[in-house]
Amino acid sequence: MALGWESRPLTWGVEFELIVMSLPPKSEELDANNLATRIRHPERGVAEGCLKGTKRWNILNVQEQIAETLRQNGIKAITNMDRTCDMRDRNLTVSENAWLVHTDATISMNHTEETLRQMAEDGASWYGIELISPPMYYSEDAINYLRKVCYIMSSNYRTIVNQTCGFHVHIGDGVSGFSVDILKKLMGFLWTFETKLAKLHPEYRRENLQCPSLCHITHENRSHPWVKHVQTRRDGLERIFQMTTVNQMVGLLTDSFYRSAYDIRNLEIEEFFQCCRTNRTIEFRIHEGVDLSDSEEIIHWLRVCHGLVIFAQKEPLEDMKEYLQVMVEWADIDEAIQASEDADVMAGGLNGEVIHILMKLGLKPEALYYAKRFNMRLQGKSGLAENGASSPGNVLDESKIFARLDMDLKNAGDKEETMTSKYVE
Repeated sequence: MALGWESRPLTWGVEFELIVMSLPPKSEELDANNLATRIRHPERGVAEGCLKGTKRWNILNVQEQIAETLRQNGIKAITNMDRTCDMRDRNLTVSENAWLVHTDATISMNHTEETLRQMAEDGASWYGIELISPPMYYSEDAINYLRKVCYIMSSNYRTIVNQTCGFHVHIGDGVSGFSVDILKKLMGFLWTFETKLAKLHPEYRRENLQCPSLCHITHENRSHPWVKHVQTRRDGLERIFQMTTVNQMVGLLTDSFYRSAYDIRNLEIEEFFQCCRTNRTIEFRIHEGVDLSDSEEIIHWLRVCHGLVIFAQKEPLEDMKEYLQVMVEWADIDEAIQASEDADVMAGGLNGEVIHILMKLGLKPEALYYAKRFNMRLQGKSGLAENGASSPGNVLDESKIFARLDMDLKNAGDKEETMTSKYVE
């Protein structure tokens, strides 16, 4: 008998895209005020067939040094090299639960800042790295394990993120995938509210080619027979609830080239062989690159992604459909207005509608966390950078945050109630 959502925790994994600094052998730290990096340009290579001193040779050594640091701290870790090398001496196999350290071609490093340019002139090098977790069951122990990995990385390495870096979260149900009814509810919810949820992230992530919106994907996929009649958000929502198989849903909301902000292609079933991928997950790709020293930002977003899927599992299909049919009216109106984020924040205080969405998902701590971020932006404080990181010492009055949050939630709730009443009539 299959277990229901109440009996079995969901599985999750994360992907961090980072830029890591490497220094020449025996060099001193270039800036005494910044974290010293443990990475040094290697004196001899670990990769057979790679010419010493080449870029590929250097990056493979950087990967190996990071993996070794993780292993020394009790974290299983492998690199791309370990996929082809003999693993007997480490008692590791690729199938074991190990973190993977490798490169990502989408990460680019341009020395645009003066400090970075000076470091490059003094011998520092920067390498794009992707750090991928193994799949884990959702639990507080697993979240604390994630905190440990973030601490190890941030306390041993000098890293930065820029606009080419992302933070991806995978949510799955073991190897079972999700039913088409759960996908109707989840993707219908994301389709309806994606413009609101996107305001949790910097503007440059909202229509980034590495994570375009679901609406953008359908516009690019007009030749598909399920998509060609989608003109408005309401049209798209209707198409989502008309899908009868997982593969139809994948065809409707994915593109052969771009991976959307909420990508479900891993759920596709190979119909000829009647088999599935082993990594049957929904990939939440919209989040910007993160500073690993700020584990709270990482964990709050992980909880939001998990909460979205749990909400879709719990809510009855017809109730969700009726609710979204009401709320999608506002999605079309809001897009027609095309209000800027700044105008929306100034008019709506903490942007009560997106906070209201988090509260509806049962995510009160996350609602408060993002309310604080909106409030900092509203007050024009320097504590919120473009990548969302808050500066230490920038303490806000939580009583005022709660008061403003209550007001904005009431306004958003009144708006929702008005729409629902109108729909029922």
